[in-house]
Order: sequence, then C-alpha cells, then structure tokens
Amino acid sequence: MRQNNKRAFTLVEVLIVIVIIGILFIVLMANVDFSTDEAKETGTKAIMQSYKLAAETIALENSGFTNDKAELVKVLNKRLDLELQLYVEGGEIKSKQTDSWGKEFKFMQSTPVNTYGMFAVQSAGPDGLFDNGDDIIMENKYVVVNGVGQVVT
Repeated sequence: MRQNNKRAFTLVEVLIVIVIIGILFIVLMANVDFSTDEAKETGTKAIMQSYKLAAETIALENSGFTNDKAELVKVLNKRLDLELQLYVEGGEIKSKQTDSWGKEFKFMQSTPVNTYGMFAVQSAGPDGLFDNGDDIIMENKYVVVNGVGQVVT
C-alpha cells in the first residue's frame, strides 16, 4: 500500500490565518479612514488660509476692515482666485467654495470702532454643525497700537 506523504493545512490552521488577516484588515481600514479626515481638515485649512491672507492684506492696506459687507467682499475678491470669490446674500458673506466636507463656510466681520476690526472664516468641521467643538476657525484682528496698524492672528 502506498502512503500519502503530502502535508496539508488543517481546517483550524486555515481559519486562524483568515481571522488574523481579517483583524489586520480592520486595523488598516481604521487608519485609512483617519487619514482621510486629516486630509480633509488640511484641505479646508488651506482654503481658509487663502481667505485669511486676503483679509490680512486688505486690513493693512486700508487701515482696518470696512463695515460695508459689499465693499469688503469687493476688495477681498480682488485678492482671491476665481473659485474662492465671495458674495453677499441676505446680509451675510457667502462663498461658492465649500469646505472639504461639502459644507458652506461661515464668514464674520465686525468693526466696532475705527481702531479695531475683525474678519474670521469658520468651517463646521467633520460633523457639519457649527459651534460644537470640532469647528475650524481662522481670524484676523486689526488693531492700532501707538498709531500703527497691526494685524493680529
């Protein structure tokens, strides 16, 4: 009689390998999802930085920010790329550009007195809801110190 000398994996060994591969796959997918959120946050911050730098330039050139939103949008748009252009709708500053999660930015500006002004842009963050802790906010404040205008970020 002939003996079968072929070695094979048992069913238990195959199942253990499948379970290990499954666990590794789950760990990998969790890290890939986290990387996607980080990339979206970085992309959103890059867009917001464009608005922030344009506002900073305008504040320094004009000794602060104007109360007139339409005028502010007009001068900001001269500094912004076409896809980042702003407009005023319903008394609010708006942009056609959205954050990396597809939500609108919120723009805020104020000039209580001629010596101070503020322009800020806010993203609702990953959850799409404003004012709840995961928001991303960038702002410029224009202040006059000893007769010299400065932008404080």
